[in-house]
Amino acid sequence: MNDRVIVNPNAYFSLVSGNTLSIMGNVLLQSTVNGSAAIANNDGTVDGYVTVERFVPSNTRKKFVLLASPVTSKINAAWQENNAIIGGYGTHITASVAQGTNGFDGPVTSRNSIFTYNDNAATGSKWTALSNTTSVASLAPGKGYLLFVRGDRSENRPVLLSSSN
Repeated sequence: MNDRVIVNPNAYFSLVSGNTLSIMGNVLLQSTVNGSAAIANNDGTVDGYVTVERFVPSNTRKKFVLLASPVTSKINAAWQENNAIIGGYGTHITASVAQGTNGFDGPVTSRNSIFTYNDNAATGSKWTALSNTTSVASLAPGKGYLLFVRGDRSENRPVLLSSSN
């Protein structure tokens, strides 16, 4: 028996203000090229596990995109599929640390691929590189992220070339 409720793209459900929807299994809000499912703006509460997909078009490959999340999660779990290679899902997120350190994918690069905006930064860029994708609340509702998308997790990761004598 499947205990997952799937809300199709362009569909939504809403809750009456003050009510709670208790989910015994999981809810999946699907997203495709044709649209995204949603929970309508309301004052109700969902008690259970909700997976929210966000379709990112293939023409965004190898460029920065602005993303946000409606749920609290670990970036590593939500956008990196817990470092699993799953075609059609997630993306590689790199930093200037060794592969696996703080949840980042390899190889070590000189540039981070995920940032948050810090309006309180006094000088320099207000975009701050994340130092960890595995912390409990690294993905927070209402917080924007600047993410370099290379493609899904099945895409080849960048290879660093070095010159030697």
